[in-house]
Amino acid sequence: MSAPGFGIRDSGFALLVVIVVAACGRTGTQQAGPPLPFDEDGACPFQCCTYREWSVEYPTDIRSDRRDAAPVAFHVEMNDTVNATTGVVTTTKIGRATASRDVRVGANHLLVHAGEPIYLIRNVGGGDWKIWVDGVIDRQYIPSQGYCTPDTQSSDECAIKVVDQPVNVWWAQVQNTRGETGWTREVDHFGNIDACE
Repeated sequence: MSAPGFGIRDSGFALLVVIVVAACGRTGTQQAGPPLPFDEDGACPFQCCTYREWSVEYPTDIRSDRRDAAPVAFHVEMNDTVNATTGVVTTTKIGRATASRDVRVGANHLLVHAGEPIYLIRNVGGGDWKIWVDGVIDRQYIPSQGYCTPDTQSSDECAIKVVDQPVNVWWAQVQNTRGETGWTREVDHFGNIDACE
C-alpha cells in the first residue's frame, strides 16, 4: 500500500519535486571558472600595450566585426597609420595554476587550499595574471620557477605554479584617416603598440 498522497497518480508531482530540489541544490555551487568565451572590453593584453596611433607594417584587411569571416570594412597598406581606439581580449580556454600549500592570493587575499585550482584568465605582463577564484576576478603575481630560490620559497607566490596556459584572442578596433572603423586580430601587422619601447 502506498503512502497517502504519493500514489501512482502523484508520480508526476513527485518527479517535479525531485527536479526542483536538484536544481536548487546546484544553484549554491561555485562555478569552476568564468563563462567561456570570456570577453574583456577595453583590455590591452601585455604590459605597456597601448591604444593610440599605430603604424601599419604589413598590408592588412580590416574586418567589419570581430570575426575572421566578417566582411572587409577597409584595407590598410604599409606605411599607413591608424588610430587604435580600443580592443577586446577574449579567453577561449581557461588556464590553471595550483599551490603546493594553502596560500592567499590577489588583492582580496582569497584563501586557496593546496591543490585547489587557481583559474588563469590571461597573463597581463611582468609575471602578473588575471585570475578567477570562487567567482572573484583578481590579479596575482606568479613568478617563473627560476625566480624562486631557497630564500624565497617560503613566500606564497613561490608556492604557486602554472599548470595549464590559457588561450586568448585579441581583437583591436582601428580607425583609418577617412574615419572608417573596423577590427583586426592581426595586431602583429602594426607598430607603435608598446609604450615601453
